[in-house]
Amino acid sequence: MAKLKYLDLDEFQEKLDQFVFLPTYTKLKHQYKNEFDKFLGKHKMVVINVKPNSKYNYCTKTHSFTIFKVPEDKLGKLFNYRSKWVLIRCDSSSGGSWGYYWNEVYELKKSVENFDLNHLKQKYKEYFIINNE
Repeated sequence: MAKLKYLDLDEFQEKLDQFVFLPTYTKLKHQYKNEFDKFLGKHKMVVINVKPNSKYNYCTKTHSFTIFKVPEDKLGKLFNYRSKWVLIRCDSSSGGSWGYYWNEVYELKKSVENFDLNHLKQKYKEYFIINNE
C-alpha cells in the first residue's frame, strides 16, 4: 500500500490527544501510542537528525510539534517543501532522551491560519511550538 502524501491535522490531533493527555504510562497509554505510531507510519515523511541545540531543531521535547509554511529560500531536506505547510514532530531514540533524536516532517494538505496556531498552543501548551519561520 502506498503511503499517504498528506497528513490530516484533525486526525493527527485526535490520535495525539488519546496518547499525550493520559498522565501515566498505563497499558491503555501504550495502546494509544502504538495506534499513534501506526497512524504516522501510513504517511510519507522526511526525517531530519538534529541535536538539541541545533538551529535546525524545531521542537523542545519528545512528541512536541510545530506547524509552519516552509520559506521559498529553504535549503536542505526541507527544499522540496518550499511554500508548503508542514507539521514537524520530534521523536527520540529512547523516550525522553535528548542525546539523539530526529524531526519527522509531514506535509499538510491545507494551510493553517494564525488563529489555529494560537488555538493549538493553548491546547497543547509545551507540546506545540509556534515557529516564526
